[in-house]
Amino acid sequence: MTVEQNISFAAELRFPQATMAMETPIRSALVRAVLIAFAIAATGCRPRPPRAELPRVIAHAMGEVDGQKYTNSVDAWSANYGKGCRLFEIDLWITSDRQVVAFHDGLESRFGLPRGFSHAEFMGTRIFGQYRPLDSDGIARLLSEKRDWKVVTDTKSDLGLGLEILCRSLARRGVPCTDRVIPQICRETDLPIVERLGFRQVIFTIYLSRLEDREIVKIASAHPQIVAVTMPPPRANEAMVQALLDVGVRVYVHTVNGAAMSLQFRRGIWGVYTDDGCGSAEATSTGSRYPERSGRKRRRIRRRRREHPVVNVDRIAAFARERAAALASMSTPAAA
Repeated sequence: MTVEQNISFAAELRFPQATMAMETPIRSALVRAVLIAFAIAATGCRPRPPRAELPRVIAHAMGEVDGQKYTNSVDAWSANYGKGCRLFEIDLWITSDRQVVAFHDGLESRFGLPRGFSHAEFMGTRIFGQYRPLDSDGIARLLSEKRDWKVVTDTKSDLGLGLEILCRSLARRGVPCTDRVIPQICRETDLPIVERLGFRQVIFTIYLSRLEDREIVKIASAHPQIVAVTMPPPRANEAMVQALLDVGVRVYVHTVNGAAMSLQFRRGIWGVYTDDGCGSAEATSTGSRYPERSGRKRRRIRRRRREHPVVNVDRIAAFARERAAALASMSTPAAA
């Protein structure tokens, strides 16, 4: 909630006679100062609501199928959609003839592909000898057939070109790209690229970043289209997770499988990228507004709030008197 919204809320709650003054300049310096004090207290004392409601589980590379990972295949999507996942990360690669396919770089030899393969070569190959490959048209077809799932893109080559080609494929099938696709970005300088294409939500992935934690939080705070930050589990320390939560940004860790998923949730991480977790209870849950906190953390927060109450009436009254006096002195002409 912005300061302006908090001022309006405080006026309606504590000063109903002043609500009419919200439409015109507030003439009483005392009322104005008190409302500002309430706004400051309300703005700084609790985390902001999340910028986007996102599932807690993201299927990594479409999730595993028959124990095979990184297939990015139709079969992996079908298996994990059936288990409950509704947010799928897909690796995008631009072929030698400038088409987009679902492929993680460096796996050419495992898939029986030559280096610098073409679109036709990729689509003519069965992944691991059996799984059906995907290109941008295939992704668009799946999105048009099932309207309740979304894509997180991990573009392994040209970010702008890859997203443009994917969005053109979606447009041909009447699928709104900016509603169904959440791009991942690796650096702050990627933001103008996704903004130019009209994307309103992005995920900031920092596994390659050497930025300090405070710089990550600063970037996420400054750009409201960053709805989540994803990182390896060791990078997700409590201080940074809490700082991102406070500005409404979800935190994901990758790649987490099996019992380790529950461990991440218990320590306050919002969500995970996973190969095998689409059958978990969290797969389709957008959860509560804020993650559950441990008993020790809840006690620490309660103690902090006792020491620094959300609304301290005496402090607000003192602040209001000081502000009223200052405003009055500013409006009084100086003696000749």
